Amino acid sequence: MSKKGDLGQNLGYDTVIGAPPCGAVGVVIRNSNSDFIGAIAINIGHASPLEKEFSACLLAIERARHMNLRDIFMETDSLQVINAFIK
Repeated sequence: MSKKGDLGQNLGYDTVIGAPPCGAVGVVIRNSNSDFIGAIAINIGHASPLEKEFSACLLAIERARHMNLRDIFMETDSLQVINAFIK
């Protein structure tokens, strides 16, 4: 079983809530030494909190793919997102 730090890149993401129901999502990408290697943030407009969490997750995956990153470790505070990927 892998754990944080064993893998090449760590992708952390989260959502920001603006005036309800507007919001934005952001992604920070760091290597296994925690050195910054990239980031992106976008306004996603009207979305539920769960839609924002999944949008942030998908944005992180898309950004990693765009940067040709492999062996990624995703960090999230959303148990619903984690459970969706486990099932």
